[in-house]
Amino acid sequence: MYKFVLCIVLLCATTMYGFVCSQKLTKRKKSLRTICDGIVRAKSLITFGGYNISRVLQESFKEINLFNNISDNMSDVFTDEFFVKVKKDLCFCDEDVEMFRGFTEVLGITDTAGQIANCDLYYELMKKQLDSAEEKEKSSGRLYKILGFSLGLVITLMIV
Repeated sequence: MYKFVLCIVLLCATTMYGFVCSQKLTKRKKSLRTICDGIVRAKSLITFGGYNISRVLQESFKEINLFNNISDNMSDVFTDEFFVKVKKDLCFCDEDVEMFRGFTEVLGITDTAGQIANCDLYYELMKKQLDSAEEKEKSSGRLYKILGFSLGLVITLMIV
């Protein structure tokens, strides 16, 4: 009886782990899509809005709730802790975080034309990351689910 319960719990746990890994890939893809959309909105706000950079960030990225409480002094916002939070909350890989860091560091430094050019550049870079994330989700998403279940099944058969 105990073996049976243990086997069911193990099978459920490994299957759920596979689903969680698959969901991280999906969340990364959705987060990258949101960042790309936010960059496009930021570009239009910079071009036509005349807002300061903190307001541009708040308006452009309100879906991901990263910039809700930022002030006009942006140097205290973009700390290492902020980017660790970005990596964890958005399921970003290190390369995604570095690109997002690069985007946030160049905002507000140049004139309007320079900021628009930076938005275009980082949109293209993030779009490549999004394409990569979509491909990885397509190829690995199902794999993680199947491997989780398969691992649980193998362990269960070994116990029995």
